[in-house]
Amino acid sequence: MTLTLADLSAGGDDLSAGGDDLSAGGDHLSAGGDHLNAGGDDLNVGDDHMSAGGDHLSAGGDDLNSGGDDLDVGGDDLSAGGDDLSAGGDDLSAGGDDGDLNAGGDDLSAIVFIISTKTLLVFYSILFKNYYNVYIYCLLIIFDSFTANCLQNVEPCSYLLFFNLV
Repeated sequence: MTLTLADLSAGGDDLSAGGDDLSAGGDHLSAGGDHLNAGGDDLNVGDDHMSAGGDHLSAGGDDLNSGGDDLDVGGDDLSAGGDDLSAGGDDLSAGGDDGDLNAGGDDLSAIVFIISTKTLLVFYSILFKNYYNVYIYCLLIIFDSFTANCLQNVEPCSYLLFFNLV
């Protein structure tokens, strides 16, 4: 492909038109400069607001410090509440030591075990006609409260049951 003088001349015109566009772009750049200056003014105003905001932030800092003091006091109250909760925990533990709930559970399990032991002894006595177990059964009836305390562990009950079955 060969370039003619007419093509080069047309390219020159385009370049010249591009120059016009560049010159128009310069106008826009200059207008953009005006906007930048106006933006600078706004930035200055923004500085004023930022400085006022700084005053508010500093006042807010004072309030935050004061709030921090209140939070510390609240923390002390919470600590005291924690102590009360710990004391409540101690009361709950003490309730366990008093044996209301736990002992009640132990009594219930001991009673259930005594009833099941008595039932086994009765059936064993009927099956093998061993009247010695009837005496043990009567003793268990008489000493229910004693056995309720003594038979809280399974081991004595298993020994008693073993010796009754022998």
